[in-house]
Amino acid sequence: MIQRTALGLFYGFIFIFMLAGCSGGSVLKDKPPSIQRLVLMNNSDITLTDVQIYVVKTRELVSCGVIFPRTECSTGFPARDYQGNRFNVTWTAKQSAKVARDILAEVPNDLAPGEKVNAVITFHGNGRFSAGLFPSSNEDAAK
Repeated sequence: MIQRTALGLFYGFIFIFMLAGCSGGSVLKDKPPSIQRLVLMNNSDITLTDVQIYVVKTRELVSCGVIFPRTECSTGFPARDYQGNRFNVTWTAKQSAKVARDILAEVPNDLAPGEKVNAVITFHGNGRFSAGLFPSSNEDAAK
């Protein structure tokens, strides 16, 4: 998983519905993974509020008002092919707004063509988070 620090970023932070751009795995050349669920995991010890994921290219927005410590907010939707779109993520922690822009989820090289996956953004605390795709049968790996 790719980890990013948001403390020094004051330009944006949002995420995944239809991720954009070009990502390098051979799986994308055959048949892209099929995203069926977005999971926002709060692995920190503080409550996160106003969490938003925004995909600029598709103008899609997913939000969650409150994510308590050590819990998650998730949404399912009809499966969509991963498109490698970049996204922005914003959230508030301890009354301080955090922003990260131009994020791309990591795609594991060992995904089978067309495999069903969950897009997972994990907040680790201290402004750090990670974003990746995980086989939907392997949700515990994202934690």
